[in-house]
This record gives sequence, structure tokens and C-alpha cells, in this order.
Amino acid sequence: MEVEDYLERAESEMKVDNRIEALKILEAGYEAFKDPHLLRRLEEVRSSIRHLEGRDRYKLFYREIEENKITPGFFSVMNRKIRSWSGQRARKLIRTFPAHIRYQKVEEDVRKKGYRSVLDVGCYEGQFAVTLGARNPEIRVIGVDLLESNIEKANELNRFRNVEFRQGFAEDIGKMFPPDSIDFIMLFEILEHVIDVEEILASALKILRGGGMIAVTTPEGFFEYDQHVRHFSDDLISKLFGWRKGFQWKKLYPGPGDKGFGQEGCYWNYITFSK
Repeated sequence: MEVEDYLERAESEMKVDNRIEALKILEAGYEAFKDPHLLRRLEEVRSSIRHLEGRDRYKLFYREIEENKITPGFFSVMNRKIRSWSGQRARKLIRTFPAHIRYQKVEEDVRKKGYRSVLDVGCYEGQFAVTLGARNPEIRVIGVDLLESNIEKANELNRFRNVEFRQGFAEDIGKMFPPDSIDFIMLFEILEHVIDVEEILASALKILRGGGMIAVTTPEGFFEYDQHVRHFSDDLISKLFGWRKGFQWKKLYPGPGDKGFGQEGCYWNYITFSK
């Protein structure tokens, strides 16, 4: 291949937010040609994934993203807190969130299998966990998220004794929970962000009960998102998951409840497997 071929292949990967693969291509090209154009693009891509170099950088990266969002005013914050304390936010969430196609699939799988414990890894502000726990009071739901600020908001929203939240890295769930203690583990839209996919999968399998299920979702078509570092192509999905016990793979297309996700051709890969 020529220099232009390496550049074109790298740009093709960048268009689908596959920064890690683009980096590998540019490194191979520069090793072969020592071309300054390759080096410049290599440094640009490398700079965009500096946060993967360690946990401190990774956490700081996402903390800064949250802090840089538009901060609501004092009265907006107080209104949110009052609505949370009174249970208004939780009641509205429970009415509206079940319209999401991903929620429907999870609830279907949990109920069909009779699972009694669910772990939502990367739970953000707890909407999924709170809704699932509220509609299924017989199960225990735990949400884990990297950021303390997200856990604080999740606890503010939560009104249910069978739902709880903990702060921690996804990679550490194998230490946070006893072995063979969770029936159903959700890894929803996090594996395209993380440092080490295999480490997280190993931690999840460690705490999954025999006969339990792990559900992974990855986005397809929702590109140009500067937090994504890898793209789960069909080949990568087959390589990572296809050999696992009970592997199933479905495409979930946005429905009426998935506001903001209605782009043509966009969907989520819904991947499940067992221990």
C-alpha cells in the first residue's frame, strides 16, 4: 500500500468512530514510510484517545464532559430536587421510559427467565435501573457508574428499596460483588468507550450466576461521537461474542419512545450470551 492508502483507510475508520483501529493503521503506515503526513495524522488520532492511557485520565475525561455541560440555574436545580423528593420525577419516568425499545427487550428477557438480580453497568443517572425496579418489585436492581455526580443524581431520583446505586469502574465489578451473585448484567453503550473490553467481560462473567445472562448493546450509525474509541463491526461482534455460550444477536431499531434516535439506518446491536 502507498501512503495515501493508509490515510484513506484510517479516515474510513474515523468516520465510524473507530479510533483504535485508525491508530493501528497509521502506526503501520508510518512504520513503513516515515511520511510526515502520516505522522501528523497519527499524532492527531493518538491525542484524541489520551484518556485511554490510564484510569485517572479516563475518569477525568468523563468528569470534564459532565462539568462542561450547560449548568442549570439555582431554581432549576431546586425544582428538580423538589420533584425528586416528592416522587414526581420517578412517576413520570415509570410512565414514559418503558416506551424505549432497549428497555422493552431487557424487561422481556428478565421476566421470561425469572431473573431476580440485575446489574446495570454504566447506569448514568439511573433511569433504566429505577424503571426496571419500580415495575418489577420482586427483583433487585443495582446500578454502577464511574462518576460520583451520576450516582448522586440516581439516588436523588430513586424511591424504591429494591434499587440501589454504587460508584465504581466497570472493570472492577468483579471485586464489587461476590462471585456467581448476579442473574442479568447489562453493558449498554459502554464497550465502545472503555479501555479494555476483555477485562470488563471477564469481570462480568466472574459475578454472573450459572444460567445467567449478559446483555451488551452497541450503537450502529450513531457516529461522529467524540467519546467513542472503537466500532463494533459485524466481524468484531462475531469475534468477541459469537463463540460464547447461548450467543444471540438482534438489531433493535429506534421506536417512538427513543426520541432523538430516529435517524434512518441507525440501530443498536443487542447481544446476549450466558455463562
